[in-house]
Amino acid sequence: MDLTLVGQLIGGLGLILLGMELLTDGLKRAAGPSMRKLISRATLSPRRAFATGVGVTALVQSSSAVTLATLGFVSAGLMSLGQALPLLFGSNIGTTLTGWIVALLGFKLKLSAYMLLLIGIGVGVKLFSGGRNYGYYGLALTGFGLFFFGLDFISGAFEGLSESLPLKQLSGGAFELVLFVLAGVVITLLTQSSSATIAIALSMLSVDTLTLSGACALVIGANIGTTTTAMLGAIGSTANAKRVALAHLVFNGQTAIFGIVLLFLLANLLNDQVLHYLDPVLALALFHTLFNLLGVLLIWPIMRLLEHWLAKRFRDRTELEAEPLYIAKALLVTPELAVVGINRELTRANEMSSALARAALSSEGQDQQELEKSRDSLFALLQEIYSFNQLLARENISANIAETLPLSIRVGRYLGEIGRISAELPKYEPMLEQISDTGLQRGLGEFKQESVSLIDACEISSSEDIQGIDAHRRMRALQSNYQNLKRELLEKTVSGIISTTESAQLLEYLSMIRRMAGQAEEASSHWSATLPMQQRETLIE
Repeated sequence: MDLTLVGQLIGGLGLILLGMELLTDGLKRAAGPSMRKLISRATLSPRRAFATGVGVTALVQSSSAVTLATLGFVSAGLMSLGQALPLLFGSNIGTTLTGWIVALLGFKLKLSAYMLLLIGIGVGVKLFSGGRNYGYYGLALTGFGLFFFGLDFISGAFEGLSESLPLKQLSGGAFELVLFVLAGVVITLLTQSSSATIAIALSMLSVDTLTLSGACALVIGANIGTTTTAMLGAIGSTANAKRVALAHLVFNGQTAIFGIVLLFLLANLLNDQVLHYLDPVLALALFHTLFNLLGVLLIWPIMRLLEHWLAKRFRDRTELEAEPLYIAKALLVTPELAVVGINRELTRANEMSSALARAALSSEGQDQQELEKSRDSLFALLQEIYSFNQLLARENISANIAETLPLSIRVGRYLGEIGRISAELPKYEPMLEQISDTGLQRGLGEFKQESVSLIDACEISSSEDIQGIDAHRRMRALQSNYQNLKRELLEKTVSGIISTTESAQLLEYLSMIRRMAGQAEEASSHWSATLPMQQRETLIE
């Protein structure tokens, strides 16, 4: 085996990978925020999301880049799982354009000389852009030239190695085809680029080193191997991002299975009959597009079922806590039970908000990330309650039940505000630790403890009337102590014991605690009215 040809093969592959990196990075940077806006806005319907996936991937020439961008959108909550799925499916179709460009240009014309000129122009544009946005188009142009220049190297290397590598004789049987599928997976895994694997398959096919069926098997392997990008990108990410990565694996996996079955059935036809009518390189590009389209056609009718199945995977604590236990669409036909369900869910929300407030006011401190997760769980549960409330309002309900629905939302707003404030309080902890005045420290500690006692008193119990009176009495006492502590704080600010900056932050901190306690008292006083009068005695078991 000629080591010069091996070096040419490795160098050509390196040029292809570098070219793809520059092409993708240049186009992404040139597009900038407009690309992100296009993706986020073009997912309003499955068909638009699918078309966006095709178009954006064809533009940036990297399905991996679009997949990772989708993971980012989903993780940030800018895109739902249902919007992400058709985008991923479209991305698989868009990436087949690489094969068509190579098949129509790369082997039909001797492009290496032109590509050197293109590389020079691209570098010139980048160097003389002065950091302006159009310089990234020069970067993309350079990448495009490097890709085809590397392709020319690889084709030449495979032509010289054809006698040393009898791959054409090894790609006839089923076992050999499976080996080529695995080879495609490994090459894509190592290069992290399915385009590189496809370029290798096209190059080998163009110099008659490999049969058409063997090249098709490599392409199928590339489809499977490209899923590793999404799986690696989802490590340590949100549950929804992991679901997107799993969806990518499921889609590409089922597409590959059908592709392999077709390949086993049509291998002889591909190697003998098809080549009489089509150039082998064009035939491979066509196969790549058709079997990906087949995958989309097979999964599109069950896309919503796939979404529901994925929603049950990788469930974190936030989602488990946010899942309603007492409300479901089946209850809408019995409004009397539905309104009880809403009330019980509000009881759960009350418990969650009370726990959040106690944790935020704890002398031991609390991890802000944990508080934010609990707050998000509370918000998600409240949103489920609001949505069910609106559905119930559309039913044929009595006046008594209709009166309770706005009050349920009102109580939910109070509880949500408690959660919001609780998650913000820990950011004041560093400032509180710097207070040296013992009188202020003692006053703050007593005020926080009094607020906790009020929140405990406001938590829902079976003694609703006593609870309301007790909470109101405690709130009046808290208001009085707040005014006394505020007056003391302002006096010490004037005398210079504490700085004006510390004073402003402390006042803001005290005001937030007072508001949180007030929201708890309001929720407590309105809670019993969230049930019709005749049902209020039977809520708590």
